[in-house]
Amino acid sequence: MSKPRIRIYGYMPGDLRKHFRKAIEYYANQLMTPQLVRNLKIQLYYQDVLNDKTSLGECEVLGSEKKPRRFNITIKPMKNSLKNRIDMFSTLAHEMIHVKQYAYSQLRFMDNCSQKTKWNGRSINERLYEYENLPWEKEAFLGEDRLFVKYVDETRSYDYFFGKP
Repeated sequence: MSKPRIRIYGYMPGDLRKHFRKAIEYYANQLMTPQLVRNLKIQLYYQDVLNDKTSLGECEVLGSEKKPRRFNITIKPMKNSLKNRIDMFSTLAHEMIHVKQYAYSQLRFMDNCSQKTKWNGRSINERLYEYENLPWEKEAFLGEDRLFVKYVDETRSYDYFFGKP
């Protein structure tokens, strides 16, 4: 498995940091080629600094490269309960799908107009869509649970997310 360069910031209870690192590596390898994964730099912030107060996470491109490789992901801190772990790691999967979209240039926000976005080469006016109907969000929402469940299954982390039977 290829490893991106990962930095994690913010106070986290227990072994949450270790699980975040492991999940980022897993999600990256499921979504992207090994060569691309090795060139990624991902900074994860476990902080309540999101612009949208209802959101659990966000992904931001660092720099202005055409094919970006540096990203900030912010995950909103939550009480360390089983349900909240599921929400946080599903949200992380969602944001990692956005990393993939940016890294493969499927998704590009245009500098000259904040409401225009390129999705697979087509200009999209975000004002014409509800948030959850934006094509990049639809892909991320559809993929987050599948990716999370696959992660739990393949890493055998059932107890961490669902408790002991």
